[in-house]
Amino acid sequence: MRWSAAAHRFALGLMAPVLALGLSLPSAAWSQAFPNGPITLIVPYPPGNTTDIVTRLMARALAERIGQPVVISNRGGAGGAVGAKAVQLAPPNGYTIGLIASGHSIQPWLDKSMPFDIRKDFAQLNLNYTGEYIMVVPQSFPAKNLAEFIAYAKANPGKVNYGSTGLGTTTHLGGEMIKQAGKFEMTHVPYKGSTEVLQGVLTGDIQMYLDLYGTIEAQIKAGRLRPIVVLGQKRRANMPDVPALNETYPGMEVSAWTAYVAPLGTPKEITDKLSSEIAAVMRMPEIRQKFAELGAEAGGMSGNDLSQFILREYEKWGKVTVAAGMRPQ
Repeated sequence: MRWSAAAHRFALGLMAPVLALGLSLPSAAWSQAFPNGPITLIVPYPPGNTTDIVTRLMARALAERIGQPVVISNRGGAGGAVGAKAVQLAPPNGYTIGLIASGHSIQPWLDKSMPFDIRKDFAQLNLNYTGEYIMVVPQSFPAKNLAEFIAYAKANPGKVNYGSTGLGTTTHLGGEMIKQAGKFEMTHVPYKGSTEVLQGVLTGDIQMYLDLYGTIEAQIKAGRLRPIVVLGQKRRANMPDVPALNETYPGMEVSAWTAYVAPLGTPKEITDKLSSEIAAVMRMPEIRQKFAELGAEAGGMSGNDLSQFILREYEKWGKVTVAAGMRPQ
């Protein structure tokens, strides 16, 4: 999704009052005990999805630990780029943090006007969660596993469509990755969002879709969707009979993830404090359990490990887009 000039001006307009306030603060104020006021946590997506829900769980626990409110601000748009850009533009004082996401490691390969680079334009704090995708088909589809799905697609050219939540999303490129690995063809059908694409696979308009378990759990349990493969490194405990993609293609996975970041230039003592407190929340058994119920694995990764993780994701999707013949527009 392209970052238009209008969207860029919109993000700048959103942050102008905050920037003015931040620039008027003397540097000595930033060195006071942190935090001594509310923290705004920008979620770059609308309310109600998995990212929003798990982040709110973390924010409540974090607020209890630090003794200050952590206020969620949902700023969707441009595939999450509007919200992430708002974080980048915020004063580097620790009082505005936010999320970058797996989609941000794909967008630069498709959109040359992408206004930030997640590898170097943020102070990286901590991994929020990872969640492997599940490849599902309609219950009426003949394939019962990945090998049968690939065989069917090869035997029926032009008859297999897969849906995604939009061009350049993880669900789009995840399908491309599977195509490349299995050396077969299927047609990509982009939808506007998860509700629409889920309806498409339930009605049989498309024959395959990737989504997080928490989003499609009810449809799987009701027998409307059949899980074909878990697109991660291991099988899920609640679906022991569904193989992991790693079993067929070692090292390959398609996962969603989000990570907490602060504006570049935020003092190290503040980013260290934030990273440490977020990591402590992620170790809480009740938080890990609630994340797991939503199909997400609580993060906690920070420092060089997080930087290397983000770099690997960026390079992985670059290889997929190049192999697919996609070029930045």
